[in-house]
Amino acid sequence: MRRLLLFLLFIIVSITANAQLFLSGGITLTDIDTRISNSSVTLQHSRNTSFTIAPAVGYMFPGTRCGVGVVTAYGRANSEEAVGKAFTNAYDVSLFFRYVYALFPKITLYADLKFPIGYSHTKAKVGTTVQTINDVSKTSLMGVRLVPGLSYKFTDHILFTTEIGLMSANFVHTKKTTFNDGVVTENNDFTLGANNRAIASFCFVYLF
Repeated sequence: MRRLLLFLLFIIVSITANAQLFLSGGITLTDIDTRISNSSVTLQHSRNTSFTIAPAVGYMFPGTRCGVGVVTAYGRANSEEAVGKAFTNAYDVSLFFRYVYALFPKITLYADLKFPIGYSHTKAKVGTTVQTINDVSKTSLMGVRLVPGLSYKFTDHILFTTEIGLMSANFVHTKKTTFNDGVVTENNDFTLGANNRAIASFCFVYLF
């Protein structure tokens, strides 16, 4: 029994020593200020700000070109107009399988097959004096994405990666429920090429 446990421990240590565990992720910030005016009079003014943080962890199987991983994301969006404000919190988890199809001394080409599951909740405050925040809507999504990527090796531990949204294939099912009238809207989105769910992204990766 002891020999079997030592043998299993040896296998685990050997696999771990040769494994390529990696950490990555990205942060996105946006601020859009829109003004519509006539001469010197502002007719309409709105501002939309948002941020997203999306850490990821993955594992490349030793001796192969295959890997697995997971991305978790949190986003916050605020929109402000004369009639009031709206706040959206979004959460997303995406499992992915990675296949490396081309290896060069510094550059690696790969493709990720992702299975995202997401949820967002929007609340609003109407007017400047009304302090009550009302639930507006909730949205859920799930889908499949195939996104090619490229990584550039700076050192043995640091990589720069980018995903090419223009070459992606996406199928996403969304369901939105509006609270004030109970309307449920469902949408199936199939896209070859870039869309708002698979734009180009850039990040740094640390290999253990």
